[in-house]
Amino acid sequence: MHTQQSGLSFEEWAKTKEMEKRLKLKLIRQAQSEVMENHSDDVAHDQFLQESRNKAMQEWLARKDKEKRAKRSADKKKRLQEG
Repeated sequence: MHTQQSGLSFEEWAKTKEMEKRLKLKLIRQAQSEVMENHSDDVAHDQFLQESRNKAMQEWLARKDKEKRAKRSADKKKRLQEG
């Protein structure tokens, strides 16, 4: 058996390197997963904000349309009473 300067045999050194490689890949995958989760959360939050804005705009438009119809109706009644 060949011995490295650190006192490890080649097999022990190879196992250590393989474990380091696996750990590095695991940590990379974990970091990628966290980034994707954060991105997903950001997208969901942005989508919620957009939907909230759209709903507020639709409600505002409906309110304005109702006010406009009420004003037209009042104007029509006024003209009929004057005429």
